[in-house]
Amino acid sequence: MPHPVVIFGSGSRGNSMLVAGPRGRILLDMGFPQRRIVGHLRDEGLEPTDVDALLVTHTHGDHVGDSALKFCWRHHVPLVAARENLAVLRARYRPVMGRLDRAGLLREMPPRGLEIKGLQVRPFAVPHDAEGICLGYHVTIEPAHSDGTPVRVAATTDLGAVPPEVLQRLAEAEIVVLESNHDPDLLVASGRPQPLVNRIAGPFGHLSNGAAAEAVAALLNRAEPGQVRTIVLAHLSRDCNDRSIALHCTRHALKGFDGPRPQVAAADQDAPLTVALPAT
Repeated sequence: MPHPVVIFGSGSRGNSMLVAGPRGRILLDMGFPQRRIVGHLRDEGLEPTDVDALLVTHTHGDHVGDSALKFCWRHHVPLVAARENLAVLRARYRPVMGRLDRAGLLREMPPRGLEIKGLQVRPFAVPHDAEGICLGYHVTIEPAHSDGTPVRVAATTDLGAVPPEVLQRLAEAEIVVLESNHDPDLLVASGRPQPLVNRIAGPFGHLSNGAAAEAVAALLNRAEPGQVRTIVLAHLSRDCNDRSIALHCTRHALKGFDGPRPQVAAADQDAPLTVALPAT
């Protein structure tokens, strides 16, 4: 069986994550070339045809594009997205979306979620400025352990703020994948045009390290003691962040937390990160 959670890469140049249970395997986004994803899948003992669905969070090109759609077509993998996002993708990638449509490989993500071979998937809306809508996903792997207990994974890698309803979805998971995109000082010093800086730092842009750390502290205060076992910081900017700064911010925010503290890790743009199952 493959590892239950593997982040194949996360950043502005591409994002993709595998969630696998005893029977079902899904990809959350695929912003990388097919060859890279196929290689990562094979490292996990999987073939592309073992993927039961590709779930799209939003329509930015570092999450879904022509390569992802052709992957679905070539390997007969269903593409699952919100109705609004399917419309955007149909307009943007008309030929390949047409082929997927005719092959019956386009599926609308129901607002209440769906079940894919033992993976219970629930979408939740997050504030981000993509065309269409932006979703995070809460996935229950059932069963995950040999004793039959499930593991819940919540992932959201692009959002400008963390409203209470998003905090609640994150607080219900053992494994949380959350954006920690930029250091504000590095963003200002990056030489980017001011409108772009404003967009990144705005309420529909990307979370700063400080905002991510505050969100982690808030979700732990909402969660049952010991519920959240692993935090993975994702979508770190190559130019406007530093892994050590991001990790320090979140770990520092946990110092005053009176309760079991989760492990904190950071995903990489170029190298996969395997997330171990929390012990029962």
